[in-house]
Amino acid sequence: MHYFCVIRQEKLDILVFRFHTIKSKLLFYFAIFLVITFLKPPYKKPKYVRVVLKITFTIIAANFWFDQKKEKIEQIALQLHSINLNTQIINRLESDFFKDEIINAQFYITEKSKYLQQRDSLLIRVRSALQSLENNQETASFDIHHQIADIVNQYNEYEGIFNQLIYLIKYRGFKDYGLEGYMRDAIHQVEDSGRVHLPYHHKLTILMIRRHEKDFILRKQPFYIDLLNKEVNKLRKYVQTKVWPTKVQYRLDGDLQLYQELFIALADVEATIGYNNDQGIRRDLKILAENIKMKLEKLNQVISVSSKELENQITLTLFLIMTTCVVLIIILGYTITRMLSHPIRRLSQSIGEVIQSNFSKNSSLLKLNTKDEIGELSQDFAYMLETVHFTMDEIRQKSAKIEEKQTLLMDSLRYAKQIQQAILPEAYEFEEAFQDYFIIFKAQQIVSGDFYWLHQRGKKTFIAVVDCTGHGVPGAFMSMIGNH
Repeated sequence: MHYFCVIRQEKLDILVFRFHTIKSKLLFYFAIFLVITFLKPPYKKPKYVRVVLKITFTIIAANFWFDQKKEKIEQIALQLHSINLNTQIINRLESDFFKDEIINAQFYITEKSKYLQQRDSLLIRVRSALQSLENNQETASFDIHHQIADIVNQYNEYEGIFNQLIYLIKYRGFKDYGLEGYMRDAIHQVEDSGRVHLPYHHKLTILMIRRHEKDFILRKQPFYIDLLNKEVNKLRKYVQTKVWPTKVQYRLDGDLQLYQELFIALADVEATIGYNNDQGIRRDLKILAENIKMKLEKLNQVISVSSKELENQITLTLFLIMTTCVVLIIILGYTITRMLSHPIRRLSQSIGEVIQSNFSKNSSLLKLNTKDEIGELSQDFAYMLETVHFTMDEIRQKSAKIEEKQTLLMDSLRYAKQIQQAILPEAYEFEEAFQDYFIIFKAQQIVSGDFYWLHQRGKKTFIAVVDCTGHGVPGAFMSMIGNH
């Protein structure tokens, strides 16, 4: 019972909200006028007048019904748009996963990926939206329930194949993990044993095996499998007949056999996954993704056509209203236009006064306490004016602080310049040491990171021109240290 009451309250809130729009007010006042006109007067009205009024009432009710239906169709279109957008994002996340994560060792350690987490979150939203469309009564009238169910099945199939692909990627591994990791461990064992027990040309055979392995992993060309197997079989034949002692022979041959089996298993997994987007599981995913995209586009077309048909019906209804009730509209138009234009004019004058005062704090904006769009516009403008005042005050305060800090900073730099100049040699010292000289000393940022130095001892004169690391205040500190 409580749940039913909640639903009733929500519907009431929607009706109240719709009545707060100008369109609903126009239709409401028009309906009241017709009710008053339709009430039986003291004298008998002609029959055709009452027929016209009944038709007009029917048209108004139909207009409300069309309005509600159009809103529901727009909600369906928005849900479809959301599904399309989330599906595109999911495809982009999957692409980023295949581009970045399958070559990221951390993924194989933690088996977690930010791309997959975001993808799963979006997939939940898509499933929820599809379920909402499936349960929507409005979609029954479009005969698209079977299409939605088909899309849901396609998503389920896609998810199953994608999970299979993720499992195979983890199973295949990368570098030190999965099949590739075990395979590399086996060939490393062969390389270690081969350094001692294999001649030089068979060590080259191991290098050729590794080269074919890398070529296959990089280029995904099946003929590298045959090349690798040929080299491995040749090396195993040599090991089985030439390597001694038997213990080393068995171990080396066993490592080669294990490596070969692991490589073949890795190649099978690669083939199952698909060497490119047109092979294996990757091809299946691509086909399913295209099918889902195509079916969603068809749904969009159905909704678009239904929306246009409804708009045509609404247009026809409005045309009937215009043709059958033109006189009533003229009368109501004059009254309601006057009622609506007055607050708009007052609000416009108030805005003009605020602009002329250059948004002064003493200026205030007219607030209309109506519950329609004009009242909301008045409140929005008042809030915007308060925000402008607050922002201007904040800018003035910050500007004053910046100016104050700039003044202090420049005073400090000028004082630092005086201190720095005090350590430099005076002109008379140069005049005593040289008959002809000149000094060019220009700081990049008031204080300099360079300095010059003069010292006389006996008949010898020492002069230095020093370039310190940095400039500005840090350079000045370095020049003080260097002078000392």
